[in-house]
Amino acid sequence: TLPCPTTTTLSSVATVRSDARRDRCLLVFYFDMPSMSDADRHRAFVGADRYIASQMSAADLVALVEHQGAGIYVRQAFTDDREQLRSVLGAMEYGIDRDGDGIPDPPQAEPTDFGQDSGEFNFLRTDRQLAALHTVVSMLPAMPERKSLLYFASGLVLSGLDNHSQLSAAVNAAL
Repeated sequence: TLPCPTTTTLSSVATVRSDARRDRCLLVFYFDMPSMSDADRHRAFVGADRYIASQMSAADLVALVEHQGAGIYVRQAFTDDREQLRSVLGAMEYGIDRDGDGIPDPPQAEPTDFGQDSGEFNFLRTDRQLAALHTVVSMLPAMPERKSLLYFASGLVLSGLDNHSQLSAAVNAAL
């Protein structure tokens, strides 16, 4: 199991009081950025934005989480503020204006793995994906409310018993 550092936990940044979360549905939109191509990222962000703009109910609280580089980042704590969520989604997809020129700078590009088509490197990539997913799932149990995690990725290629064990661990952590 590869550890996946986090910047914070979802329960510690849940700015909504426990009594205010009662009878609410907590949704975590988890974006596995290293696994997605540019086109897949765009489709994922368009889908998430469409849900927030037109399908999010009054009972929903949404958090935005991304796996980027070597860590898990909570980009937005649980909220029902649609405009805030859409603004954070835009920054996640298009970047933020770091140099003050009024134009969003693209997100930092991640280096690709050497030997990307090699089975050995793909195995390690899948291990990292599963470890990151397990980390996100492990952040949630501290809150007793009903929760759902939506996993945005370009797929998950399982090869070998270690990958299946890691997937089982992530699923078991969610139960």
